[in-house]
Amino acid sequence: METKIDIVSGFLGAGKTTLINKLIAEAYAGERIAVIENELGETGIDGGDIAETGVTVTEITNGCICCSLQGDFVKGIKELAETARPDRIVVEPTGIGQIEDVLAGCRLASRDLPLSVRAAITVVSAPLMMGLLDVCGGFYERQIKGSPLVVLSAVQELGPGDPPLREIEGAIRRINPDAAVFSQPWDGMDALRLLASAEEATARMLGHEHGHEHGHEHEHGHEHEHGHEHGHGHGHAGHCQGHGDGEAFDSASFALREGWTEEGMRALVEAMGRGDFGLIFRAKGFVPASGRLYRLDYAYGRSDLRPAGRAADGRLVVIGRGMDEASLRGCLEAAGQGLRLS
Repeated sequence: METKIDIVSGFLGAGKTTLINKLIAEAYAGERIAVIENELGETGIDGGDIAETGVTVTEITNGCICCSLQGDFVKGIKELAETARPDRIVVEPTGIGQIEDVLAGCRLASRDLPLSVRAAITVVSAPLMMGLLDVCGGFYERQIKGSPLVVLSAVQELGPGDPPLREIEGAIRRINPDAAVFSQPWDGMDALRLLASAEEATARMLGHEHGHEHGHEHEHGHEHEHGHEHGHGHGHAGHCQGHGDGEAFDSASFALREGWTEEGMRALVEAMGRGDFGLIFRAKGFVPASGRLYRLDYAYGRSDLRPAGRAADGRLVVIGRGMDEASLRGCLEAAGQGLRLS
């Protein structure tokens, strides 16, 4: 029996995990689902949220499945298909991945097993899109250009200071005139209709590829360098280079001890927004504070801090560009005595 593969990609903090959970709840009913979750940090943050839905989750961490860990990705797909025997595998690449690279890995895995990519979706944050186009340029455009279907997230959060929705949709269509675009608030979005549209658009795109690029092997332009930094329990730093366009991303992950306060967490978010630690695109994790566990989500100046809905170890993953890891680590190490900012 053929195993279907869906890819849900998108930049850091776009809402990929939230969309996957919506698809699991509303569109995949009656199917055995397995998820491959790729995180840049040493430990995954979002995989536990998906696992709570009852699906099988495989986490591939500490690198990018689009380049340095593509062998692990291909192996993971094959092992998951053979052991869990799902009807469908959903792949969530890291926020700095590209759909074409994930498709290349799926093609490699399908040489040995009956696997078929059915849907490829890119999630784009409506409030963040225009700013990220300015900051990330060609890299961010390529995430949109390589997708047969684009889903806008957080449309309901667009405010008076944000570009109007029609301008955001127009920018997407200029980048990718062939993509289908879903731009309604997710609360009212029909996940079954979304999935059907994604499958139709993906079949059309892949049919075009097969007709014009048969036998083409995708060349990878990523370069990774990894080093280790230790502090506040433990830390990891990495570097991810885009496809030859000069886009470099730094990542660091930290274990967090008890001793934080809500004020300290909000001060940390404000410091990230000011650029105290360089350009921070994304920060997420679980922060122990005052005997409780909080979930911290930060994406390019916008943040959400709320009590965690599940048990987890205190940890934080931060991704940015030109990141001042020493200042960030010093800030985290000082958390027990109050937050010290550079």
